[in-house]
Amino acid sequence: MLPMRPTLVAAAATAVVAVAFAVGGIPHARAAEPTALEAESMSITPAGSGSTYSDSTASAGKVLGMWANSTATKTVSLPASTKIVVRAKGQACQGMPTMVVGIDGTTIGTTTVNATSWNDYAASANIPAGSHTISVAYTNDYRTLLCDRNLLVDKVTVVASASPPAQGGSVTLGAITSFSASELSNPQRGQYENLGVGLFPQSQPAQSSYPAWPKALDAGARFEWRDIQPTDARTLNFTPIDNAIATAAAAGKRFHFRIMAFASCCRTSYPAGTNSSVPNWLRGISGATANYVNNGITHVVPNWNNEAYLSAVENLVAALGNRYNKDERVAWFELSGYGDFSENHNAFMRDILGIPGPSPANSTAALGYYSQYQDQYITKASIMRIVNATLRAFPDTRVVTTAQNPEIVKQAMRDSPMLPGVVHPVGVRADCLGVYEPAQTWAVNQYSQYVQSNDPIIPVLLDRWRTAPVVTEWCTFAPNGNQALFDKAVKDTVNYHVSMLSSTVPMYQGQTTMPSPIYELWAKANKFSGYRYAMTAASMPGTVTAGSAIPLTVRWANFGSAPAYDTWRITYEIRDAAGTVRSTINSQLALGNLAAAQNYTDTTAEPAPQAADDTASLSTAGLPTGTYSVAAKVVWNQHKSGGTHVITNMAPLNLAQAGRDGSGGYPIGTVVVY
Repeated sequence: MLPMRPTLVAAAATAVVAVAFAVGGIPHARAAEPTALEAESMSITPAGSGSTYSDSTASAGKVLGMWANSTATKTVSLPASTKIVVRAKGQACQGMPTMVVGIDGTTIGTTTVNATSWNDYAASANIPAGSHTISVAYTNDYRTLLCDRNLLVDKVTVVASASPPAQGGSVTLGAITSFSASELSNPQRGQYENLGVGLFPQSQPAQSSYPAWPKALDAGARFEWRDIQPTDARTLNFTPIDNAIATAAAAGKRFHFRIMAFASCCRTSYPAGTNSSVPNWLRGISGATANYVNNGITHVVPNWNNEAYLSAVENLVAALGNRYNKDERVAWFELSGYGDFSENHNAFMRDILGIPGPSPANSTAALGYYSQYQDQYITKASIMRIVNATLRAFPDTRVVTTAQNPEIVKQAMRDSPMLPGVVHPVGVRADCLGVYEPAQTWAVNQYSQYVQSNDPIIPVLLDRWRTAPVVTEWCTFAPNGNQALFDKAVKDTVNYHVSMLSSTVPMYQGQTTMPSPIYELWAKANKFSGYRYAMTAASMPGTVTAGSAIPLTVRWANFGSAPAYDTWRITYEIRDAAGTVRSTINSQLALGNLAAAQNYTDTTAEPAPQAADDTASLSTAGLPTGTYSVAAKVVWNQHKSGGTHVITNMAPLNLAQAGRDGSGGYPIGTVVVY
C-alpha cells in the first residue's frame, strides 16, 4: 500500500475506461507490468531550473533536483493504466514543496511533499492505452538567505489497469466532461440573469459570432424603495417583486433581490431634475434625507443615522421578510438600506458631491469603527440595527452583503446577536469583478490598516466561501484595460472562490464586439466559477449472493472553484434490467464540504480539484437473481422549514460527466446477484 495519497484527484479528460472487479468464484483480474521512469530521464523546463545529481538512496543512484518552479516531462507508450506514483522528497524553507502531477496536460493530482526522505505519492487517473506525456511540476519555489525550498524526484511509476475478468459485473463510469465543452448549467453557479438582461453573449447582437450560453437557473434584480412603499409607511406594494419572482420561476429560475434607498445613476431621465429612490413620504420627514445638487440634478440622499430613516428601514425589511422569507422561489436577499445602490459605500458623496466621510484619524470616534477611505458615513450603532433587522426578517433565506464596509462584515458574519437564529451563513456580494477583489481593498491590500493590524475579521471574510456563496457582477470600468480586467477576473474567480457572475458585461453591451482572446477569458471565469462535480473512480464486486449487501466505494471530485451551498443529496440506486429502481440508499457524503483551496496564477491552467471517497452498502434484500445496474443521482434537498411556493421540479444535478439518463442518474456499473 502506498504511504500517502494526494487529496486532489481528477480523472483524465481524454477518456474514462471501464474497470472490472472480481470476487468469489470469479477469477481475479491480472494487471500488466507497471511502467517505471527514472526522473533523471525526464526533460525539465525552463532550462536550468533543475539538475541531476547522485544519491545512493535513489532507485538508480541518481535524482532529479528541481531548484525553481519548473516542469519535468516525458512521453512514453503506456498500457491502459489507473495510477501514477511519484517517489519524491522535499527540502523545507518556510514550508514544503508543492508537486503537481499531470497526464497529457491535465492535472490529476496536487499534493504537498512533506516527507524529507523518499516517499510515494499516488494520483489516480483512468488512462487509455497509447502514447502519453507524463509531467511532474514544482510550483511554489521559495528561498531566503538561510534556506531554500526544493523538490527532489527519484522515479515515476505508472500502474497498469487490471485486465477484465471473464464473467461477472463491471464498473463503468462516464467520461469526465472537460472545461472545453459547453458550459454545465446548475443552480447557484456560473452566469445568472442580472437586472433583466439576458444571458451573455446571445443577448448582445454585437456578440453574435459566439455560441449561445446555456440556460441560467438564477435571476436577480434591484428595486427602488419608492416603488415598494409609494404612498405611506403603512402601505406596501409588493407587485413589482411578486411579478419578478413569478417570471423567474416560470422560466425555471430562483430569484434574489435588494432594495435601494439611493442610486447615484443611471436613469435615462430625472423628472423634475430630482434623483430620489426613497418614497416621497419619507422625504417629507424632517431629517430623514438631505438634498445635494450636482450638475443641475438634486440627489436625495438618506441621512443614514437618522432615527426616522432607520425605523423606516427596519419596518420595510420586516415586511419583506414576512412575505418572502419562507418563499422557496427566493434564493437569497441582499442586505439593503445603506449606501449607493445598497452596496455599503458612498464613493459618490466623497468623489462627486465633494462630501467625504470622516477622516481615518477621526473615523473611530465618529463612526465607532475604523474607516480608511472616507467613503463611510453610517455608525456602528446604525449598522447593527440594519443587520439585526435583516437577519431577524430572513432566518430561513440566505442573506448576502457586499464587503465594502468592515463593520457590516463584522456584524453580518460574526457579531450580530441574530446570527444563532439563521439557517445559512451570510454570503458575499461583489459588484466590480475584474478590478477589485471580491473581499475588497480593506481586507486584502497591504496598505490597509485592517491588514497591517491583522484584524481577526479578515480570515472570517476570506474563509466565508467555505459556507456561503460569493456572488459577483462585472465591473463597469477597466482602469488597466479590458484585457487586464478579464485576466484578473479569471484569477479572482478561482482564488476567491466565486460562485456566480452576472449576465451584464458592461464593456461589451452595445456595439463593441468582444475580441476572441477576451471571450476565452470571460468563458473561463464563468466555467471555473462555482461547483463542478463528477465521479472519477468506483469499486464494487462483480457478483454478490442474493440478500447480501453490495459494498460500494465512489470517488467524488469537485473541479470547480467553490462548493455547492444548497444541500444536494447523493442517492445510489440499484436498477433491474428494465431500468426500474429496486433499491436506494442515501449517501452521507456532503458535497458542500468538497472544494479545494486555490493558488491560481496562470489563466491557461484549471482550478485545483479536490476529491473524497464515499462508501455505501447497497442492500439486495428481496431481489431475485440476475444482473442489476448501479447508478448515482444527486437531488436538491434545500427546502425551507414551513416553506411556501415549495419547489418540486428542481432537476437532479448535472455532473461533469457523460452518461446522464432520462431520470438524471449516472451509471456506475453492473453487478450479478446469484
